[in-house]
Amino acid sequence: MPFELLHCGPILRVVKATSIDFPPAQRLRPPASWQSNDMFFDDAYMAALLKKHASKLASHRPGHFALATDPKRERQRAWANRTLENLEPRGAETLFRNIQTLGRFLQSYNELAVAAILQTAGLKLAYEPEIDGKTPDLVALDTGDRPTHIIEVLNRRRPKPVDAADRRWDELTDRFARIHEPWRLRVARISGDRTGPYPDVAIHLVRETARWLASNPIAVGQGWAIGDYTFLVVARSPGTDLELLTPVEEVWVDSDALADEIREKVSRYAGLAGELNVPMVVVVGADDNLAVTSEVVRSALNGQLSVSVNLNLFGVGSGSSTSAPLKLHATDAPRVWNRALSAVGWLKAGVDEPGVVTLFSYDKAARNHGIVSSKEVILG
Repeated sequence: MPFELLHCGPILRVVKATSIDFPPAQRLRPPASWQSNDMFFDDAYMAALLKKHASKLASHRPGHFALATDPKRERQRAWANRTLENLEPRGAETLFRNIQTLGRFLQSYNELAVAAILQTAGLKLAYEPEIDGKTPDLVALDTGDRPTHIIEVLNRRRPKPVDAADRRWDELTDRFARIHEPWRLRVARISGDRTGPYPDVAIHLVRETARWLASNPIAVGQGWAIGDYTFLVVARSPGTDLELLTPVEEVWVDSDALADEIREKVSRYAGLAGELNVPMVVVVGADDNLAVTSEVVRSALNGQLSVSVNLNLFGVGSGSSTSAPLKLHATDAPRVWNRALSAVGWLKAGVDEPGVVTLFSYDKAARNHGIVSSKEVILG
């Protein structure tokens, strides 16, 4: 089966944790053949996806559609396939299935990117292996299949109401792109509501706009209203189809809230890390539209309060503005963590390559994470 992902360029060197003679019960029991021989994102899989979804609006296609079918993403598919092929077969199939599951693409993609970065360091990884009744996202293994690291990937998502509103704007943008008029329009709601229209309203807006454009002379600065929606012509489009600029939702992120989510992850696997006597690392990934930055992650670990926001810059277009964290204050005492936590990382995922991880060590950890700096791993 085919799949598409980032090209894996980083080289991550890892110093193994102290060698421990694990009892047989703490060793994984992988299938006889460790490496998968399957090609996950291949031509046949691409053809099947195109046949089923190519005619749909982009916002109605599955999350992995571009990764699996876009001719410009060959490098991404290459590193994705390579990463999956180097996982043990059961874990590879599970991760591949998760990538295709509705609503799980971003989470699974981040897990894949972290795995790719660690594999370039020569680490042998298992995905969601069962150890003593628990299933960590990733476990690094030695040559005897004994765990050396537990790696959890924490995926932060936008609030559901914001995500739903953004999807509706995306759908409206897709529908407007089918109008063959070379104009760029800006849309707003008279009521001030920032949510996008539901499909029946979206279809009506497209029909009325197409009729208006066909029956009136058009110039930059002209505008009209359809129900609660106003439209303004802001420029000629460099292409041949209509472009729609939609409102962008504001999303705030603060380090205290992030720390609570990290703590929940740690509490779930701290006992297992202690039992195996291995370092535990939590890597934070995020939706591109969230304002999570490396500074927010650092502050979450150290106990400082940082706030970051994606501003609603109306009319700039779909997407989010570049944001920087605003440090409000530092607490009187550093944040105290379970000593099973060795480090917290921030993943800046890429496309042609898996991306970069910025890693912050917990100085009171029971075990050092042992990961050293490289081009793809920045020690903060």
